[in-house]
Amino acid sequence: MGFHYARQDLVDDKTQARKPEVLVYMPDEDGQYELVAAEFISTAADRPELAGLDFEDGPFPGSYALHAWIWRDNPDGMFASYNPDLSCPQ
Repeated sequence: MGFHYARQDLVDDKTQARKPEVLVYMPDEDGQYELVAAEFISTAADRPELAGLDFEDGPFPGSYALHAWIWRDNPDGMFASYNPDLSCPQ
């Protein structure tokens, strides 16, 4: 699912479309990291939504998440949790 780099100071009960809490990178064939997606994480009491899209259960208890595959196509959809076309090196 890639390498996730989070801004811990942004992980809270607020969601801002222009400030994703996490950026997701994948290594390219040369080993350089390439930005592929953003992930929004919320600790809101109720399941949040962004632009009409409901968040899914998040990576840790009491959290919610929404992926946006902005820089890489995802056959399962732009807002799917996983991208079957991508995998990390073994």
